[in-house]
Amino acid sequence: MKIRWEEPEPMRRAKPHELDTITELIGAIRLLPALTEKQRGVFLRGGAEFVTFCTDGIAMYGDVPMDGEWRRFRLESDEHKHAFLHIVTSLC
Repeated sequence: MKIRWEEPEPMRRAKPHELDTITELIGAIRLLPALTEKQRGVFLRGGAEFVTFCTDGIAMYGDVPMDGEWRRFRLESDEHKHAFLHIVTSLC
């Protein structure tokens, strides 16, 4: 049996159909009163981007600014998504 290695694509903003894999997480973030949704999956705080989602074609990631720079978190499992929501909530 041959295993095929797939090179990841360059990181890019997640497309609408890719956001379907994290619908529950996006729904929970929508409930945070400090954030407004600019477009699906792009949340603002005080007029500046605060939560965005991206992909490398293999996995989904959530981005959020922490300590003056953007940090990226993998959203592979429910545990990852829960931890990311906790981080976002604590920063609001």
